Amino acid sequence: MMKRNLFVFALLATSSVVFGQAVITDGTSSFGWTAASALSGAANRTGTGGGGSNLYSAFGSPDQSFQEWWWYRVNGVNNREFALSTQANAPVVNGNSMTLSYREPEGFTSTLVYTINNVAGVARVTGTNFIKNEGNSALDFSFFNYLDYDMGGTAGGDSASMLSGNPALRMRITDATALINAEYRALDADAYQIGAFATVRGLLTDADIDNFNNSGLPFGPGDFTGGVQWNFTLDPGQEIALQTTRTLNPVPEPATLAALAMGAAALIRRRRK
Repeated sequence: MMKRNLFVFALLATSSVVFGQAVITDGTSSFGWTAASALSGAANRTGTGGGGSNLYSAFGSPDQSFQEWWWYRVNGVNNREFALSTQANAPVVNGNSMTLSYREPEGFTSTLVYTINNVAGVARVTGTNFIKNEGNSALDFSFFNYLDYDMGGTAGGDSASMLSGNPALRMRITDATALINAEYRALDADAYQIGAFATVRGLLTDADIDNFNNSGLPFGPGDFTGGVQWNFTLDPGQEIALQTTRTLNPVPEPATLAALAMGAAALIRRRRK
């Protein structure tokens, strides 16, 4: 699949789904998928189309995201990873939040709830995956959240570093030419893996079992892709919530940075007097 450079010049807020789209907005920031085919379909279950191309734009910036989606494996049942792809209902979009519902053949449901908010100059998207065992036997899961950032709207020049480990695994993704940077957080994840496009996605789409191995950071500059993994068991009727948070943060202009530095220096001088 060819990567694309997509610049978002105008994004319209909506309280209904059009042609299966699932896009949420808050002010001039948006997140979601602009094609119904990105969110379901047999081809997406094992191919590279899981989640399709999505957008993540903050404060009128170019699109910073190429792909984001959820993959899973039921250990002892599946001999490879699969993308969530069997939609149980049409997406429900209401302003700055949306709900996507899936019922997969292994006997579980997955309900994705995404919310976007502009808070204190930061565009924050919280994604929560509610996974419930609807069957009669315990299910042993490995679940993955995959993301591919194209910072600055380009498929290269990205760098990434680890900010902290569990309980909130946090990493920062930047591009030296971009006027915005990103932070990604996964709560209580068991592992992560980072690599240049399309290394990490290849682990999820190939026809064997793979696990992330806590490698790849620091990364770049290059074409960033990465993901996190959770491992857990659900008894019949039991539910778990997996949560990720991603933010886009404007990078201060040089003049602003200089002013901040001067202010800090002045404060230090005052304290020394």
